Amino acid sequence: AGMQAGRDFAAGMACRARPDPHARLKERLINLSGAHHRYGDRMLHAKLLREGFRVSVEVVARIYREERLAAPHEAQEDPARRA
Repeated sequence: AGMQAGRDFAAGMACRARPDPHARLKERLINLSGAHHRYGDRMLHAKLLREGFRVSVEVVARIYREERLAAPHEAQEDPARRA
């Protein structure tokens, strides 16, 4: 019975909403991305480091993906298709 009580407690902890540890970073990344449309996650990561954020490239890439900050690719014209 003791193990079951521990398991229930752990399950309850997992369900509780925790404050986002990257909320400030996310907000700044969204602002930077809006100001620099053509920058990718690595360039934005470099800018964040210069501003004093201590964060890995992987975390920036994950937030960049989750927030769908990547600019849509522009179709390049194929010179061979010109008439």
